[in-house]
Amino acid sequence: KENIFVAKAPNPNEHTNIAPIQPLTQSRYYNFNTNYTLTGNGASDMVAIALAQVGMTGSQLGYSEQWCADFIGDCAILAGETAAIPLYGGVPGLRERIETAGGYYVSVSNAQPGDVCIIDWDGGGHNNHVELVYSANGSSISTVGGNSGDYSSLYTRRVVKHNPLNSGVITCIIRPNYTSSPIAPPTFATVSTDKASYAINETVTFNIDSDGVTNTLWLYLPDGSSTYYQDVGMSYQLAFGWQGRYEALVQTWNGQGSYVSERVSFYVGFIPGDIDCDGNIFMTDALTALRMAMSILPISNLEAADMDGNGTITVADALRVMRIAMGLA
Repeated sequence: KENIFVAKAPNPNEHTNIAPIQPLTQSRYYNFNTNYTLTGNGASDMVAIALAQVGMTGSQLGYSEQWCADFIGDCAILAGETAAIPLYGGVPGLRERIETAGGYYVSVSNAQPGDVCIIDWDGGGHNNHVELVYSANGSSISTVGGNSGDYSSLYTRRVVKHNPLNSGVITCIIRPNYTSSPIAPPTFATVSTDKASYAINETVTFNIDSDGVTNTLWLYLPDGSSTYYQDVGMSYQLAFGWQGRYEALVQTWNGQGSYVSERVSFYVGFIPGDIDCDGNIFMTDALTALRMAMSILPISNLEAADMDGNGTITVADALRVMRIAMGLA
């Protein structure tokens, strides 16, 4: 979870609280060039997305780990092909997941654009690099991939085409189980919180549902500013250091379009008298306060129940809550 104390411009490269979609994966698809056209054919779209990034460095794309497998995964996100290429940041694991998802091995003579090529640069029998086939002629293949080129740093290595790729470095070629049907834009997205009001620094759990590939959580803060968190998955947790009313929405995207949910509202810092933190003050809150004042129930949520702020819960506090519930105060 993360504490928010000062509004600041969001940095999409900060993913310190974001659980990766699969272990080791670092996604930076939102930094990609967008000068490509999706057709709905998975193999063709993967190639178009990858080729549009040629020349981009790791620094420009925002990666901070060895990123050849991340690059393939980000192309899959933008192509809507994460079912065929499950996201994973390591080459051996990526290869296994593509195979488990229905992919199968092909020879160089049968390779075609969109196939995934596992590469052993040093000849040591390792699966240490991955690229995408963008051209094949039956006797050789040409590939495009990230974290490549003759550079010493992952930040300066870039997206490079190998035309043709030296056949001696090819470990295997695997054809993902791509879809060939057009991709439809997302049609729904929802976000809800586990409660309607929270204490300062209490964890807020956002529950998200959508039919998109990636979800971005937008937050609207009490001072009127906003911030966002990318790749939040279907559940995300934050904590807030400001008192006030907040709003949140989720925007889902699949590379073909996006859908924005309705906003959900919640309060941080308690509503006085709202002892069960459901966002309302009812007679049930007054009854709970009375039972705590009479020691029938243990004291909980002191901040909301202590109406006079004297540090304890008394019958007077319960009566005050009751008057609010009845609309008399």
